[in-house]
Amino acid sequence: MHLGGASSDSTRVRNRQRDIYTWKARFLVQRKCYGRLAEKFVRGSYTAMFALRLGFQNITGRGRSEKAADLREGLAMLLGSLDK
Repeated sequence: MHLGGASSDSTRVRNRQRDIYTWKARFLVQRKCYGRLAEKFVRGSYTAMFALRLGFQNITGRGRSEKAADLREGLAMLLGSLDK
């Protein structure tokens, strides 16, 4: 029997850890299917997108919003090691 969504039950894993697993999986697929260069390109693209969006939030005066905080946390994850 398969219970839909049971393996990804959000109550079983903390939000930050779930986000790390998601990013790791995304980059692993790129590496396995397209190679390390593609993995680095995709990770760099996401990092640039997060940085630009955060910069825009700061320029428009929304740098203290919840969305900006999420962008900062995501950017920190992307710039760091996802092996936690």
